[in-house]
Amino acid sequence: MDIKKSLFKLLVICLAVFLIAGCGSKEEAGSEPEKLVAVALEPEESAEEQAVGYIEELTAEKIEAWAMGCSAILAVRNGLEPYEFGMFTRSEMNAVQAQILMIDSWNCFNRNDLIEIIFSMTDQGHNGSFEKAFALVRLLSDDELEELVEMSEGPDIYMWPMTKELGEKWGDKGIKAWDWFRMMHLVGWGYVSEYFEIEEAYDLMIPIIERIRDTFDSWEDANENYMDGFAWWSCADLSDPDESYEYYIRMDIYENLKNDPPSVNLFNPILWPGYVPSENDSALTAGPSDGDNFIIEDNGDGTCTITGYRRQSGDLIIPKVINGLEVVTIGARAFEDAKGFSGVLVIPDSVKTIESRAFIYCKGLTGNLVIPDSVTSLGSSAFEYCDGFDGDLILSKNIKEVEKRTFIFCSGLSGKLTIPEGIEKIGPSAFSGCEKLSGPLVFPKTLTTIESTAFNNCAGFTGVLEIPEKLTLFSPANVFKGCLGIESIEAASGNSAFAAIDGVLYSKDMSKIEYAPPGLKKNNYTIPRGPIEIARDAFRDCTGLTGVLMMPNGIMKINTEAFINCSGLDAVILPTDLVNLGSDAFRGCSGIKRIVLPAYLSFLGAGAFADCTSLSEALFQGDAPDKFQQKTFSNCAKDFQILYNPKKSGWTTPEWNDLPCYPK
Repeated sequence: MDIKKSLFKLLVICLAVFLIAGCGSKEEAGSEPEKLVAVALEPEESAEEQAVGYIEELTAEKIEAWAMGCSAILAVRNGLEPYEFGMFTRSEMNAVQAQILMIDSWNCFNRNDLIEIIFSMTDQGHNGSFEKAFALVRLLSDDELEELVEMSEGPDIYMWPMTKELGEKWGDKGIKAWDWFRMMHLVGWGYVSEYFEIEEAYDLMIPIIERIRDTFDSWEDANENYMDGFAWWSCADLSDPDESYEYYIRMDIYENLKNDPPSVNLFNPILWPGYVPSENDSALTAGPSDGDNFIIEDNGDGTCTITGYRRQSGDLIIPKVINGLEVVTIGARAFEDAKGFSGVLVIPDSVKTIESRAFIYCKGLTGNLVIPDSVTSLGSSAFEYCDGFDGDLILSKNIKEVEKRTFIFCSGLSGKLTIPEGIEKIGPSAFSGCEKLSGPLVFPKTLTTIESTAFNNCAGFTGVLEIPEKLTLFSPANVFKGCLGIESIEAASGNSAFAAIDGVLYSKDMSKIEYAPPGLKKNNYTIPRGPIEIARDAFRDCTGLTGVLMMPNGIMKINTEAFINCSGLDAVILPTDLVNLGSDAFRGCSGIKRIVLPAYLSFLGAGAFADCTSLSEALFQGDAPDKFQQKTFSNCAKDFQILYNPKKSGWTTPEWNDLPCYPK
């Protein structure tokens, strides 16, 4: 007899014996396959007969419906197919994916490994560990439990109370659905991976299904036990939503999925013994139609809101009408984390509102991202981390605001970004990380406000950036940080907040230098007279500044990181009026060899000249600073030294603050 077939037959018999009888041999997980086989060599004849009986009762259609119900939450969470047996369409490519999934999740490399794992779960699984833990706490009084918690550390602080609570809640049921659902997952993946044929997968699932429906009353009951098991296994502190993110996102998935109508397989109540079908129940089907794939809420006016989906694969084409209702809103988080969609996104021109996080983390969507002109409201983080889009971004002409993080890290979008007339405000980080958007960035005349980091690290923008007349509420150096390709900046003459000279942006009264784009190219640049302050990050990453940088008298303050990474500069002449030099102001200016620090300088920030790797000499013309941090000159040239005016006080030689120091 074929050894593989014999081993498989023994596995089926062992599952039937254990799950029908509700007991096992108590072998530990990881036992040798031969030992497990030996345990199953002497099953009662009736077990095999009963297994055959199950086959007659549970049709292929019902088995697949059970498999989909047990796997639905995990399938959706992992971007797989809840309406496919085994969570994948069986194909050569998906067989490899399923095999990789089992290797990563279960350390399962072949058919025999999979059989061994399933064998071991019949005896133990996580429920065995749970029962042992509950046995330790079940007899403790509330005071004794509190004392145990006080003696505990880390997750044990909340795991002991959780164990007692779940044990008392479920009794003999333990967290068995957690183990049995996972066994169903494994058998399904075994089929997709081509370790099992379909008949073999059915035979393995039948006794598991029987045990589930004999132990639990409904899908609601079984899924609640499954999720409690997940919480216990993952040591989830349910009082902290951030620490229990995976638990709560799975609960959200379940809440969406259980609203499926009975016409689809997921959580169909007709599968349960004793359920009395109503006239609204339908027979099992292979899955929803295109319209049925979307979960909707009736708005009561002939329109609807899409709140979720039932399956994910291929293109995401949203219909204009579902069940006779016009689709006008895509609800908050409707398609969150739906990585299984792997084609284009089509939004119909009936949609008026896209709510917050509607498509967040839909990383598989590709092509152009087109927001139709029918859309008048686009919520925050609506397309956050949708980095699969690799075409143009076309915005609706009828929105007034691009809210915070709407397109953050859509790093695949390419081509020119056109911001339509009518948009008045761009929120924080709205386009941050859209590094492949290219060409000039053109703002509409209606734009009044850009909030922090809106275009950070959009390195592909090039050419001249013009600030329109109404755009007065923004901090340019913060908004355009990392926009390395912008070469020059101009401001409309009627702008009441800003003015531009030689490609550099100033405050309207010329008292402050606001921003110089990183692509600015100037050799031996002399800053015009007038400003008294240089803004934070003003000349950040301006590697095109070369030669000598001359600063006129009158400038009293250079803010943090004002000239960071201006590596093309050979020398900097600081103004004699300078009082405050901010932290990291010239960090990374690796070409500077010598710096003269003026007599009135009273504040020298940490790291002001850090990583100036060619800097070998700093001449102080005034008294030694009252406060000085070692990192101010960290990672300068190996022969770096401080020189000082011997007529000034506070200096010591040959060292000052552990740096070589000598009179000039």
